[in-house]
Amino acid sequence: AYLTRRFGALGDVLVITPSASVAGWARKGWRIEGPMGSTQAFAPSVLHLGLAEARALLRAPAPETAFFAAWAIQTRHGPAAREIALAALRRTDELTDATLKNALARSILGVLSDPLKEALKIMISPERLPKLEPWLEELIQRWEDKGLSQGLSQGLSQGRAEGESRALLRVLARRGIAVDAITEARVTACTDTAVLESWIDRAVTATTLHDVFGD
Repeated sequence: AYLTRRFGALGDVLVITPSASVAGWARKGWRIEGPMGSTQAFAPSVLHLGLAEARALLRAPAPETAFFAAWAIQTRHGPAAREIALAALRRTDELTDATLKNALARSILGVLSDPLKEALKIMISPERLPKLEPWLEELIQRWEDKGLSQGLSQGLSQGRAEGESRALLRVLARRGIAVDAITEARVTACTDTAVLESWIDRAVTATTLHDVFGD
């Protein structure tokens, strides 16, 4: 309503869901009527990510779209889902940056159902797939050694800390505050998201590094 009044153009609400039932519900939209007959109706645009869409995402030029392919089959665990999940993991090998590669692999595994993750542990064992990419085999082996759920938890926590570190450095750069090598190393080495968030809060109004890290 705001966009229509100010710009003369209706905005869009896009519903993206892996659930066919949610997509069907959203497509119906809704219509309400006042006691004297005034009506108002609304229907969003809906994108249902099913198996066909997941396979299309796997064929996209950017390997990062493999995450959305995995997200599309997050509640499934049948043969088609296993095929897509493994293909998504393999696409991560196209990334040249090791940190991004592992982060994407962790993100893909993080959205899959537990039954599907258990099936993947069997599918990607050396006996079943002897030609598995070494980096992915090593990553899975670490999860198996520590326990899959624990590995995923640690991976997600590490990913959040890395994101907070990048955000802090970006805020400091936008504020025009130069960051020396020692401070940058301190930021990137920090894995405590609560500490990183407190630094970000200070950086928003800081004028010097001391304002952020003075304590």
